[in-house]
Amino acid sequence: MKKEITFLDAFKLVNELSYLQNGRVRDVKSRKNELFLMIYSGREYWLRIVPGRFFSVQFNKPDETINFPFTSKLKDTLVNKSVVLSLHKSDRILDIKVGDYLLIAELFSNGNVVLAERDKIVWSMFTREYGTREIKSGEEYTYPPGKTDVTTLNYEGFKETIIKSERESIVKCLAVDLSLGGIYSEELIFRCGIDKFLKPNEVKDEALNKLYEELKKVLLDEVKPNIINKEVLSTIELKHLNGEKAYFESINEAVKSFFSEERVNKPESRKEEAISKAVDQYKENVRFLEENFDKISGIIKIARDSSTSLDKRKDEIKRLGFAFSGKYITSEANKGVTIDITQPLRYQLGKIYSKIKSANSQIKRRENKTQLIKAKIKKEDKWYSKYIWFFTLSGILGILGKNNDQNVSIVKKYAEPGDIVLHADIFGSPFCVLKREKNKEITEEDIKEAAGMTASYSSAWKANASNIDVYYV
Repeated sequence: MKKEITFLDAFKLVNELSYLQNGRVRDVKSRKNELFLMIYSGREYWLRIVPGRFFSVQFNKPDETINFPFTSKLKDTLVNKSVVLSLHKSDRILDIKVGDYLLIAELFSNGNVVLAERDKIVWSMFTREYGTREIKSGEEYTYPPGKTDVTTLNYEGFKETIIKSERESIVKCLAVDLSLGGIYSEELIFRCGIDKFLKPNEVKDEALNKLYEELKKVLLDEVKPNIINKEVLSTIELKHLNGEKAYFESINEAVKSFFSEERVNKPESRKEEAISKAVDQYKENVRFLEENFDKISGIIKIARDSSTSLDKRKDEIKRLGFAFSGKYITSEANKGVTIDITQPLRYQLGKIYSKIKSANSQIKRRENKTQLIKAKIKKEDKWYSKYIWFFTLSGILGILGKNNDQNVSIVKKYAEPGDIVLHADIFGSPFCVLKREKNKEITEEDIKEAAGMTASYSSAWKANASNIDVYYV
């Protein structure tokens, strides 16, 4: 199940990170689906934002970063400006005011990070459409349909929200209408001794008053960060949930620990883990077959002896610790071993050895691929480092000229057949070259990213142009 931060956790974490307020952005970095802001506030802090998931603060500089167009735009726009962090009402939306700009991190659904100026979207990590909401450059940024802001709610407003709720139960009303989520809603209900299946308008005034008082405690007073059974993150002591609890000195540390086991993009790691487990099982099968070779050979003979009735053969094989069905025998001691009685046992051992060899080769190839990726994104003096450069989300290299001489050189020296050359329809636009890699085509999405990069480094922004055409060949 996808792990994500709740509104209450995010609200308390923003309060805890008050030491970042009015600090200055010194750097911006990114990994795929992750953004890092280096904020200096007495010392260097790296604010990590994972759209659709969580945010936290770390002290170490992030490794394996990639220079996406969005990252470069943020760096040009936000560096040396002061920051103010807040949570938008009761939404899982982190608002970061940076100078005259607003950086908006959406922590729900698939997530997004949006740079806005005067309510207009300048740039976004992803283009998204949510019914009436459209997230793309040039459009007005609109927050999701309004929710009750539980952080500023007085008792009368709290009571009115519950009484007017159309949810089928009080626990769902708290979870959805007041944005508390399932875990914290269950906790409030448990503490107040209320039947969670009551309809909201059936809850008595006395119970409503108790609920409101407990809500204020949970929102404003209680802080005891912990993780229960490695599965539930909580910023308070949950009385309705039992299990192994790990406590932390800060909410930030709890959040980092909770999400540390699954780096946001780990499909490769999961594949490697599955392959490694398969190799372990193959090796165990080989060990078992080698140690019991003579016994299993005898069982195969019994299974193939058509002069004896099938039932007698099955009974005899069962007595020896195996099961016989169709053309296969399986071990009761090692469920991973299935033996085909129609093929020589040595041949079957050889097939398992081949599987081990093949799996080990896969692991080695993946390790090599990882090293190549690390080498690719490691900061070093590449031939393109003297230019403005970036990688698209699919890994295509793009280079732009910093001045007229560089514009001429990248087109004359580096533009090759299969590459894409882009230029914005405005005086002072850089040339951009997308470098086609062997066996990897440049996609329409790559071109869109490069077009955005070309436009952002043109003079369009200085001219306050809301849009600009970018051409490519």
